[in-house]
Amino acid sequence: MVDNFPKLKAYLAHSWRSRDHPDKQRIIDILKQRRVDVIDPFNGEEELCAKYGETDYYPNCNYELGRAIWDKDMQQVRNCDVLIAWIPDDVEGRFMGTSYEICYAHERKKFIQIISPLKHPFFAFLVSKGHQWYGSIESFERLRKEKWEIS
Repeated sequence: MVDNFPKLKAYLAHSWRSRDHPDKQRIIDILKQRRVDVIDPFNGEEELCAKYGETDYYPNCNYELGRAIWDKDMQQVRNCDVLIAWIPDDVEGRFMGTSYEICYAHERKKFIQIISPLKHPFFAFLVSKGHQWYGSIESFERLRKEKWEIS
């Protein structure tokens, strides 16, 4: 039987520091099992670096490369159906780009799912607006949204 339903497109927002983390592939595999097309913003960046004469762009890149990467990422967020924000606890608060991608998606009324053990005030705001927070990849895999105790 052929499924006539279109696949969802999920933008997997995550930090530059976690781009090669093994758990990233685990999240991608979970999404693919759910028949979701995954947009990894780091795919294709080697070509952009080469176009602008850089071998890597982080943390110091030339302006043109920085704009090209940012424009590509924002276009991908605009084209997605859902934004998955993966913020592991070892990023030590360094998720500036991911935070903006989340805000950009929220402004465009995209559905957002956060995977992070962190209980950041920003996440509390998003949950209050109907988005979902999962405290671990295991919870995300089992679709068990976390309860945030209100004191």
